[in-house]
Amino acid sequence: MKKFFVPLLCALAVLTLTACGNKTTSPTSKQTYSSSDEAVYKQPTANGGTGAAITDNTPNTTSSAAANTSTPSTTSDTSSLYETEEENGGIIITKYIGTGDKVSIPSKIAKKDVIGIADHAFRGADMKTLIIPGSVREIGTHSFSGCSNLENLTLGDGVKTINGYAFADCPNLALVTLPDSVREINSGAFNSCPNLKLTYKGDTYTAVNIEDLYDFF
Repeated sequence: MKKFFVPLLCALAVLTLTACGNKTTSPTSKQTYSSSDEAVYKQPTANGGTGAAITDNTPNTTSSAAANTSTPSTTSDTSSLYETEEENGGIIITKYIGTGDKVSIPSKIAKKDVIGIADHAFRGADMKTLIIPGSVREIGTHSFSGCSNLENLTLGDGVKTINGYAFADCPNLALVTLPDSVREINSGAFNSCPNLKLTYKGDTYTAVNIEDLYDFF
């Protein structure tokens, strides 16, 4: 019995030592990843798993040129401020329908010269400053009368005729210089303008002696 038991124990011992020698341990590896803040990755598995899968979710951006914000140049159209009619190849302003402290009458409307201001066209308008271009040849009767706020008047070189009461009853009208082109001023053109100081060809006229100017023509 002992002879049989001893060899058995030896065989068991040999088998045990062999098994222990063949046993291996897979160490857990630790890896470090260098990536951007947007990178998403998986921690590697300890036992035979697949390596870390790194996904870069950084958006693919393409630079674009700055938008062009420049404003195209525009030309102000003042023709809508006036009612007009055509005469002798030119434009006559028959009525002013605008508002504002300053009125600068255009020298052209619809590519045609503004050659005249009709009777009563601006009567009672509220402007303080008025500029009449040299393209205008004649200013009608009462065309600017009753403009109680009118203070400054500029007449372009080219105006020839100022009809009766054209600027009557403009109490705030002050300094006015008539261009040498003027050939006719009808009676009453500047009546009831108590603050007027008007100059024509070197001579000065006021409300006191304005009749002398009318008699000059």
